[in-house]
Amino acid sequence: MDFYSVLYLATYLSPLILVAGLIIGGIEFHHLDRVHKILVFYLSFALIIDLLGRYFAKVYGHNLLLIPFFGLTELSCFFMIYRQKVLIGKNLLITIMSGLTVIFILYEVWENRLMNTITFQSYSRVLVSFNIILMCIRYFTLKINENVSGFSSLFSLNTAIFIFYSLNLIVFLPINFLINENTELKFYFWLLNLLVTISFYSFLIRLLWKNGKIQIR
Repeated sequence: MDFYSVLYLATYLSPLILVAGLIIGGIEFHHLDRVHKILVFYLSFALIIDLLGRYFAKVYGHNLLLIPFFGLTELSCFFMIYRQKVLIGKNLLITIMSGLTVIFILYEVWENRLMNTITFQSYSRVLVSFNIILMCIRYFTLKINENVSGFSSLFSLNTAIFIFYSLNLIVFLPINFLINENTELKFYFWLLNLLVTISFYSFLIRLLWKNGKIQIR
């Protein structure tokens, strides 16, 4: 079995992990706090997009249109999470930037330029990652100003989100190259993205499990 076959089979780890996460999230849902309940919805949308992406790729040859829609879902979920008082609360700059990003996502979809694989470039997807990174930095800044010692569950969650979307930003910046260039290099980028995504989903599922057990106590 060659490298590409292994990579293709590895892509099925993502939906399997998401299904496992939703089972855990469903079992623990009533014991979760608001932040972690939103994470369950995030994982649900991630699974839906994953399955739709496979269907679109098989029927239409690509699933590019789903990228901005999932970006919209990600931004919405993490915007709701970070507006919680336990994270950063209301922030005018982040609210304005998130609103403008939503408008830009809708504009990209309306223009229908995303359906052309040759000219495809999802700038809105890059903006989504950038917005979420800003939310993470704001959280770090608040915690530094509070002189809080130790690592809480929310601090660990923020760190994981920051790392994931920083790497995600790097992957989606050269997205046109990764789609259209016939080179082995792009497959290593996609492999990196797959491993990081699986690790991120696994981390979120572990948090859901731990948070549910803590609330029971």
